[in-house]
Amino acid sequence: LTYLEAERLVRPVAATALARRFEDSTLEPPITQRLRATWLLTSGVPILGVLLMIIGQDTGFFTGNVKDIIPGIAALCATALVTGFLGTTLVVMSVVDPILELQRAINQVRRGDSDVQVDIYDGSEIGVLQAGFNEMMRGIGTQLLGRRMYETMQVWETDPNFFEESPVLTDFADAWQNSEKIVYSRTLTSPSTKRTSIVSEFDPEAMRELKEASPADLLVSGPTLAAEALRAGLVDVIQLVLAPVAVGAGKPALPTDLRLDLELIEQRRFDQGAVLLAYRVRS
Repeated sequence: LTYLEAERLVRPVAATALARRFEDSTLEPPITQRLRATWLLTSGVPILGVLLMIIGQDTGFFTGNVKDIIPGIAALCATALVTGFLGTTLVVMSVVDPILELQRAINQVRRGDSDVQVDIYDGSEIGVLQAGFNEMMRGIGTQLLGRRMYETMQVWETDPNFFEESPVLTDFADAWQNSEKIVYSRTLTSPSTKRTSIVSEFDPEAMRELKEASPADLLVSGPTLAAEALRAGLVDVIQLVLAPVAVGAGKPALPTDLRLDLELIEQRRFDQGAVLLAYRVRS
């Protein structure tokens, strides 16, 4: 009954998510496993205790009076009821809440609200996508950022409340903070983060020398700065993450006045509809 009740609560939300083309081929097995594990721990274990007490009484392990084990059986039954209800409630929340939150955020974007935040659940698809960013960031020695991108990303160092409650976000913050950062801006006079220098103009030759001398990879962030690096022939790999939402505004990810011959070297589809594409820039 516990399993059926939880499944009935979860099914409409999962069905709605699937109907909105957030295809998730892995959605059903984790839900099934969670519900079965919850039933086993919260209801199955106390029921097993009841059966063991009955068997023990029948084999003479306890006293000869059956009434002596009734308080223990009653306590185990009450435990099964309480823990079963609480466990079912918590597991349903853990499955449903991330889906509902993501749906609300996507609906806000569709209505034109671009200032939307979604909590990152480490085990969710967004958490897996974020883990991919973490892996990429750990291999970066120097970041090259435009002013607006820098002002957006500096939260990974200036506001610990933004990431400290999530291990996967904390991992990204550590990697971001541990890299050198060069910010290209004519208006910024001083950085708000450590290991950061400000340069007023983009110099392709200086960047080429930095690339050749660096033992680690360089990361160019922001479409305007990336376009300059692409025009100068300094980019080896382009990574794009396509989200299943068109906001109808913003700058193009790639320059519109430059032809690029690209070779697909990696592709990964995430169950909520996002796609990670990595291309090698052919010389």
